[in-house]
Amino acid sequence: MVLTIVVLGLLSPPDLMRISTFETPVVDGLLEGYQTYDAIAGIVMGGVIIILLNKNQLISYVEKKKIIAKSGFIAMFGLFVIYAGLIALGAFYSDTFSADITRTALLLGLSQTMLGDIGGTFVSVLVALACFTTAVGIIVLY
Repeated sequence: MVLTIVVLGLLSPPDLMRISTFETPVVDGLLEGYQTYDAIAGIVMGGVIIILLNKNQLISYVEKKKIIAKSGFIAMFGLFVIYAGLIALGAFYSDTFSADITRTALLLGLSQTMLGDIGGTFVSVLVALACFTTAVGIIVLY
């Protein structure tokens, strides 16, 4: 769903990218990015994958390592695509939103800009799926 918002935003950017108003945009971006739930969710989902693989006695240790490496690469690539796209959207649409907007309001505003009124529904479903997936992962771990 976020990928849909990113692709639509990049296919029809409003204007040229704007210069950042941050003094150190890379540092600020890293500090803001690590406040997301992705790191904790990655640990939980990684634990789920390892537990499920350990339950299957037919797979060798070497095969388990390959499966874990592949799933990690897929997750890493997916997060890279999403965050690179969101960074680009931030650059293209920086003058559309105020500088003190919250992250939640920004995602909602971007989705409504790209998708119209259904954008709010997209974000609602996205949050519900994220919470459901995390809850299922925690249940599987315990």
